[in-house]
Amino acid sequence: LTLLFPTIIVGFIGQESGATLMMGVVEYALLFLSYLGISFIATFFNTCVVYTTKVRFEGGDATFYDLEVSVSGGEADLRDPSSFRRISKSGIGRLAIEDELTVQDTLSIQQGTLALAAATTIGTLELAPGVSLEAQSGTTQTLGTLIAEGTCGQTIGIESSQPGQPAILSVASGVVALSHCVIADISAVGDATFTISEALDIGGNSGW
Repeated sequence: LTLLFPTIIVGFIGQESGATLMMGVVEYALLFLSYLGISFIATFFNTCVVYTTKVRFEGGDATFYDLEVSVSGGEADLRDPSSFRRISKSGIGRLAIEDELTVQDTLSIQQGTLALAAATTIGTLELAPGVSLEAQSGTTQTLGTLIAEGTCGQTIGIESSQPGQPAILSVASGVVALSHCVIADISAVGDATFTISEALDIGGNSGW
């Protein structure tokens, strides 16, 4: 696992139990880097934690445990097919998933934007009020369920990357009930029942 940013390269090794970072004196270095506003990554109790303004996170077909990402601005890219138990993203920046991704439990987007440029398989995709989801046109995002309940002041945006070219959200069963969302060029498929209230339909949608 490699974390790359403009002038620093840090290597990590990890499989099921999460990435491993040599601690000790490194802890002080990380605190100093944090004070300077420089990106870094660490693991605590099998959770891989990334603080970043611009980073490329490369998994290399690895399987990790939990990933917590704070993107204060700019974009963080997750590349190479990867598998996690959970992913949680905070910060107003953008998290871009550029290759196939499996999240066994929950992918939680608390702030900012999630961009899905490849097919994913996610147990629960949870979008907090005010966030945006952008799915690559023509791809299928396979979800166990989708939770997206916005508010009048903080709607949730769900759209395809290309106007007029839908992306597909597939949910096999259950009820998917969304509220206060702005939806464009999204095709909902599967045997689930899709309902939505207080929504703005920009067009190009089907299955809702």
